[in-house]
Amino acid sequence: MIGWTPFSTLVMVMMLAGMLMACQSSGDSSPDSPDSRQAPEQSEEPDPPQDLALEWQDPVDVAVGNAFVGPWRMNASQFYYVDDPTVTVSDDGQSIVAWVDNQRQDVFLQVYDPDGTQRMDEAVNVSRSPDIFSWLPRLEATSDGETIFVLWEEIVFSGGSHGGEIFFARSVDGGVTFEEPVNLSNTTAGAGKGRLTQQRWDNGSLDLARGDDGQLYAAWTEYEGALRLSRSTDEGKSFSEPLHIAGDSQTPARAPTLAVASDSTIHLAWTVGEDRAADIHIATSQDGGTSFGAP
Repeated sequence: MIGWTPFSTLVMVMMLAGMLMACQSSGDSSPDSPDSRQAPEQSEEPDPPQDLALEWQDPVDVAVGNAFVGPWRMNASQFYYVDDPTVTVSDDGQSIVAWVDNQRQDVFLQVYDPDGTQRMDEAVNVSRSPDIFSWLPRLEATSDGETIFVLWEEIVFSGGSHGGEIFFARSVDGGVTFEEPVNLSNTTAGAGKGRLTQQRWDNGSLDLARGDDGQLYAAWTEYEGALRLSRSTDEGKSFSEPLHIAGDSQTPARAPTLAVASDSTIHLAWTVGEDRAADIHIATSQDGGTSFGAP
């Protein structure tokens, strides 16, 4: 939850919930008939729960910012607030949380035990590029929470009309440290941007998904229009060359989202810009992201 406090401080909080089951039995305890008193004693199955309540633990402050937004000056902008939280949960109940500190211009990560206790003394800097804005992280992890994968957009100006590159980093020690970030897009086309019109676009046009087989899939769009996908078959050690799925300069793809089915079928959905009647498109891959069918 992100909110503005009366003191102009932006606070990001994580709410950890537990389930409280209350079972109540009802009905007359007396037998319905004399015959029932003669019946042999049998084990009774418990009544189904009649009341189900969600009990929230106290909020945990994850990150705090000054809630100050100056004018846009590219990577010299004074954006002093925290933003873009994302969370995933391991099988043993660890909450893995990533967010952006815009004043420090980096992506950070912390891990919390089920009771809200943080694992690391200080949040870990994932992106480590303090002179360049890192925004809008996406997060995946193995079921035990030991290997964590983070994808984000960095406002790198590579010579095109708009800045933007897609970066990825991996931790193999539960988030204590992260390997050196890798640029997956390597383009001048403005990766991570979803264009509505020539004058209006949004950052954060990217997604990350992981299949049950451990394969990773990263998708993003570019200001110039292309929707691309890169895959990793070795738990994030390396990624394939980006595959062009859809979109061009006339009909730019935007806002991709990924899901991987239990049979490893990849589902990729997106919409388009430069079209007031834009539809939602979806395409699937049956070969691990090597190719996609027609949307």
